[in-house]
Amino acid sequence: MDFILIVKKIPYQKLNINYKYELNRQMLINYRELKIVDAEKIRKWRNNQIKILRQNEKIKKKDQVKYFKEYILLKSSKLDLFAIDLNQKLVGYAGLVNISNYFKTAEVSFLINEKFKHNKEI
Repeated sequence: MDFILIVKKIPYQKLNINYKYELNRQMLINYRELKIVDAEKIRKWRNNQIKILRQNEKIKKKDQVKYFKEYILLKSSKLDLFAIDLNQKLVGYAGLVNISNYFKTAEVSFLINEKFKHNKEI
């Protein structure tokens, strides 16, 4: 299911990330910029959850690295993504995609490690 976020009368600004939230003494959630080292974990998650994503085939390692270098690390104007860490381990990523400055719209997107939903050790 796709969710669409409509922003009215508010100019789009890049997300301010690097937030830290301590839920309790044992859980620290951190939002940070995505790094090239995150690419492989995200590729595996996307390939494992292909049924819920808008991709038709599994992503190859070289294609994921290329996408990261061309769109995510260069701060594409069409997307603004960030990493989600739990206790300093990457557990997902989220952000805005298909950003339209003209229409002032964007889609909210997120993907979490599929093991996380089963309460397994990540």
